[in-house]
Amino acid sequence: MSRMTFPGLRCFNTLIAVLALWLIVAPRPAEASCNLTDLYSSISNGAVNGAAFLKEHPSCGAYMGNPVYWIAVGAVSVSMLHAKEQVTAACAEVQDANEKIAKKLKDAADDAGKIDDWMKTFGFSDEARKKVQDVFGDILGGGGDIAGVADFLACTCATVQTAGIGEIVKFGNDCVVAGICIAQEWLDEFLD
Repeated sequence: MSRMTFPGLRCFNTLIAVLALWLIVAPRPAEASCNLTDLYSSISNGAVNGAAFLKEHPSCGAYMGNPVYWIAVGAVSVSMLHAKEQVTAACAEVQDANEKIAKKLKDAADDAGKIDDWMKTFGFSDEARKKVQDVFGDILGGGGDIAGVADFLACTCATVQTAGIGEIVKFGNDCVVAGICIAQEWLDEFLD
């Protein structure tokens, strides 16, 4: 099996690249006094902040477990470091487009229902009504695909703008540092 077609190796390489980027962006020496409380505190703070974000952006929850989402968040975060104004403007456009697409899809679904009711009232055949609904189904299906992409991008922007690169890196850094400290203490105790 070639390297290009082995998904596990690509995931591993991506993870290594993200970890390397993280280490370059936010190096921090291990702290002398860390314990399970530090790790718990870091995870707890992240969970509270994550819950507040999801309350404000409920549609983003679907993407949180998707590695592609976090790669996109990382890419937008790095872009923010180099071109903050342009990325902020692009994110505003994406979020505006996402809202407009969602409204248009809702309007199209409402229109489909109204036209079907009108066709029933005037005695159109079930076959004619089905053909009209099939057209609306195609429109809504294609619009739904576009809406999915727009929502993904809007959530990416919202994550970066709400948390910001500093908070994202700090959370990851706090968790890793606390984990390393615990591992160091465990290893010291084990070797003694």
